[in-house]
Amino acid sequence: MFAMYQVSFMISAPFIANFMSRIGRKNCVIFGYLIAIVSALGFGGLSFVKASPAPACESHSLMFWLAMGIRFLQGVGEALVNTACFAVVTIEFPKDTTTYVGYLEMALGLGLTFGPALGSGFMTLFQDVFYTFLAFAFLLFLGLLSIIAGLPNSLNDPEIE
Repeated sequence: MFAMYQVSFMISAPFIANFMSRIGRKNCVIFGYLIAIVSALGFGGLSFVKASPAPACESHSLMFWLAMGIRFLQGVGEALVNTACFAVVTIEFPKDTTTYVGYLEMALGLGLTFGPALGSGFMTLFQDVFYTFLAFAFLLFLGLLSIIAGLPNSLNDPEIE
């Protein structure tokens, strides 16, 4: 299931890159965040799917395929955000591109490092999967608001390259 995220990213990123000038870079980031919020809520919602006890595992395939679909969707959202962010960095900082790409990679590494610890902390605090993913959806929503307010609309201009 973890690989589905990367498979989705690999499939969708080239299409996103080709259509980004029509969609707009800022809009790609916004759509990516919206998809991430829906994915977080979807993963939390999986806690409501009834699973039959072992060894009778009829409902486990439903849970598996729902999780695969949500993970695929999450990869599309990340491809939208990631591709747009790299495009913005190369456009906005043409002389310092390598420095700012390094900052992007560092931010991604920090998220991958501290995300599981944060998730574990939320799980300990809330004692429930749904509320843990609800908390992450809320954090993503706060990020979305800062993106809407902070990124200039000029990033949607297809003439800027």
